Formats: sequence, structure tokens, C-alpha cells
Amino acid sequence: MNEFKLLNRLDPGLLLDWLRPVWGYLAGRGLVWPEGSGAGPDCDRLAEILMGSDAGMPRVLVDSLCLVQGMATEAGMDLLVVAAREEGLDLESGVEPTPENVAVRAWLSCPALMERVHACHVVSRRRAFTHFSMALDPPPVFPAPLPVKLRAIEKRLDDFYRASSRGGGARVFACARPREWWFVIRHGLAMRRFESLTGGDLSTVCFRPVGYDVLAYEPERGLLRIHCGTVRERTVILRAFGSCFFGDPAVFPPSSRYTLGPLLEPGRTSFACAGIPGARSVQLTGLEIHSPGSPSGRITIDAEDVFRFLCSGRVEPPRHGGDLTRATFTVNFAGEIRARTFSVIPSNKLLYSREADSDWVEPWLEQHGFVHRTES
Repeated sequence: MNEFKLLNRLDPGLLLDWLRPVWGYLAGRGLVWPEGSGAGPDCDRLAEILMGSDAGMPRVLVDSLCLVQGMATEAGMDLLVVAAREEGLDLESGVEPTPENVAVRAWLSCPALMERVHACHVVSRRRAFTHFSMALDPPPVFPAPLPVKLRAIEKRLDDFYRASSRGGGARVFACARPREWWFVIRHGLAMRRFESLTGGDLSTVCFRPVGYDVLAYEPERGLLRIHCGTVRERTVILRAFGSCFFGDPAVFPPSSRYTLGPLLEPGRTSFACAGIPGARSVQLTGLEIHSPGSPSGRITIDAEDVFRFLCSGRVEPPRHGGDLTRATFTVNFAGEIRARTFSVIPSNKLLYSREADSDWVEPWLEQHGFVHRTES
């Protein structure tokens, strides 16, 4: 019952406001409306009802509980408060502004805002992205995405997921971030079936999980990056975004963006860390080399300094940029104990230790020739 401990941390009056629309269901399962001013419901009994959820549990209760649990943290509270202020809403007055109270007030004040912020929060830890460059130079002005544009993308993606046996109900949420826009795509996944015990009898539970993909677009530079499940899905998202915002489904061509050619430059033994704020050093610490003759088809090198390792003669150095399939760099920062890493996987993929590292990784890669030059 740990996941329901937030019920005891909620303001009693706020908890009752949350439960009021579904009280008929709760009363039918033995929950008694409290008597006396300031009294709250029996949270232990309420938790038992929620844990034993049945087919009759109101959907609004299930959905709101999932959102409140997901946002009832310090980080979630900060996101909700900022988003609410932008909408002219105050989530901090009235009751003590704890993470739990703020989450419930957000749901009661504006469920749509709660849903959008939750979706953006879910994908905030995505680290692996596939990158694309816009075919237009310079990139056109990109205004704040209007709801009509988001609904148009939703329609295209919903048709795709339905046709792919993923069900309908796809939603797209836009989140403004420093220098870029994030578009979070919430959709169904393939149906899953699990055995379960109901009253001691064996039965089967069938359900459709929810998946979250994210597309990040940097208007100033015309750069787009995607985190999603499959290549086919990525192609559909790219074309939908290009069509709805730029009138051209091919505005982000699936051409190669990254190259590892600079690693093969004669005499190359290191890289400068200029351009990375606060960095003390940048080391090549991982390298994957295509090798048809090896059992796995590749050679993987992990070392404190890959250049030095290659000079030792223990592995034959790669001769062509196409032989390199992955490179990992380790960056040490002044004042930080733990180093950060990022990996380049040609032709379009980057992996970060932290999502915010994309602010300096991309410029550094361009500075050192790892990004293909686009012809004007």
C-alpha cells in the first residue's frame, strides 16, 4: 500500500473535493463520509478500495489517481506551479503547498494542464535520440504551436497507430523549453495478456499499455531529434510534423547527420574541450569497430584513452570512417566528481548522460567535424 501513502499526506478537505464526484461508488464499497469540520475519510479503507479496483471503478478516479501519483514529487510540483502560473492559475494558496496538495489542486483546477505537464514529465529522462537536419536554410520562423496544428498531427498519428494494431486515442502535447519545443506523443502499444487470480480462480487480464514518444525541435537551427520505438514509427512522425508545421512531409530528410571520420585524422590523439562550459578534459573512452571476421561482427574497445590503446598495437586501427559504428566520449567538469558521457552512433543517433547536455554536445560535434556539412 506504499503507493497510496499520499492519501494520508493530503489536506482532508482537498481529498474530499477530489473524491466528491465519485463518492457514490466509494460509499457503495463501505467508505463513510466523515463527520465534523476538518475531518477526512478513512484513508486505510480508501486505499483498500483503490487496491482492489474492479470493473465498476469510475475511469475518472483511476486516471486522476495515476496523474496525481506521477506528479506528487518535488520536481513534479515545480513543473505544475510554473505551468499553472503561465495559465493564470494559483496552486499554492489556500492549503499548504505540498507536492501532494499541489498535484490534486492542479487536477481539480485544470485536468488538461495536469495531463499535459504529466506527459512532458514522463519523457524528461529520455536520453537516446535520433537527429535530423532541416532541408531549408535558413530555417523558417516557427511560431508557438496552435492547438489546430496539434490536432492535425494527432489525426495523422492516430490513423497510423490504429492501422498498426495499436489502438486509437493518440494525443500530442507541446511543451516549451529553453531554445526548443518538445512534442510528447502519447499512444497505445500492442495488446498484452497476463494470467491473473481472481477470487482464487485463474483468469486472463488483457490490456493495452501506454507508450510515450518525444520529438524535440530547435527552431533557430532547424534541428530535430526523436525518441520513439521503431524506424517505421519515426518515419511517420517525421512526415506528420513536416506536413503539419511546414507544409512538406520531406522537410526533414532521413539523410546521415553524424560521421566518425575525424577520429581517423592523421596524428589525432585527443580533442580540445573548448566550447564546453566548465569542462577540464574530453577523452575518447569507447569505440566500436565493424569487423566481419570477428565472432560478433564487431570489436568493442573500452579504455581510459582509446587513442593510446590503438597505438599499443593490440588491435588493428580502423582504416575507413565507415568501419566505425559507435564512439563514446567522457567529459570531466571542474567541481564535479562524476564524469559525463555521450555517444555518437552514425548516422543520426546521440545518447547523453543528461538531457540538458544536448545544449553543448551538438555545438562541440559541429566544431570538431562530426556533423556533415549541408550544402547551401
